[in-house]
Amino acid sequence: MVRPIGVVLSLLVVLWSATWSATASAQRLPAADDPETIVRQLDFKSGLQPLGEVAEVNATSLAYLGPADARRLLEDAWDNPKGSASGVLGMLLPRDVDPLSPESWAIVVRYDKSGYVEDDDADAIDYAELLEAMREDVVDSNEERRKRGYPAIELVGWASTPYYDKATHKLHWAKELHFDGETGNTLNYNLRALGRNGVLELNFVAGMEQLDTIRRAIPRVMAEVNFKPGYRYEEFDSSVDAVAGYGLAALVAGGVLKKAGFFGAILAVLVAAKKLWIVAAVALFGGVSAFLRRRRARRPID
Repeated sequence: MVRPIGVVLSLLVVLWSATWSATASAQRLPAADDPETIVRQLDFKSGLQPLGEVAEVNATSLAYLGPADARRLLEDAWDNPKGSASGVLGMLLPRDVDPLSPESWAIVVRYDKSGYVEDDDADAIDYAELLEAMREDVVDSNEERRKRGYPAIELVGWASTPYYDKATHKLHWAKELHFDGETGNTLNYNLRALGRNGVLELNFVAGMEQLDTIRRAIPRVMAEVNFKPGYRYEEFDSSVDAVAGYGLAALVAGGVLKKAGFFGAILAVLVAAKKLWIVAAVALFGGVSAFLRRRRARRPID
């Protein structure tokens, strides 16, 4: 005859064994939000893919991630601030590079419905003069950054001089930036496609050491990303369509400098992490500095 106390002890042993087994199994399985697990679950697409309602990409040389997967990669796998991927239409990434590797890079796509940007000033822009004006604006805004406890920024120069392709109505350029107190510089490469009602924004997430790789990719990206019929630049109708209050120079400068301020429009890309931080508010610069320090503990910048 089994005594009651024996039954209780037997049940306790069974329950403890089951609990231990479940805990051990859970420890062996990767967490749902583990970056490697997230990347394995992403749906990398090929072929013709929509970029919202206005544009599309023929993803042949690069892989495409839709808005939801782009958010998961940016915010969950790459640990950017929650909400920083708001408005992202998708991402383009090289097919043969692990998104979690130091060699990874990507293109984040957004759309700014700010109106038709006139390009009649394309040949008249003095980009050397514009660079000096932008540097002055950066210096002026640095005082306010320091007051708020955030690192100052230096606009080192053009990493790639602005170039406007009149045939395709696409503009691309790159800035080299330096954050005060940080080792190494930051690459800020941008491509803008002009449309009937706004601008398609393609921002590259890459490090300075990948500049040549980005330059080689630019022709393919320009060919594969286009507006849909009805939204193309040449379809502009002055009787019904709005005109943007700025031109090509303001696109390169990051906005209307005297109104927005350089720090209010700049897009900073972190060298060490290959991650995107959209600096729409000066407060984020504190996070940039702290994040760089954390990442450098894992992989120092060469």
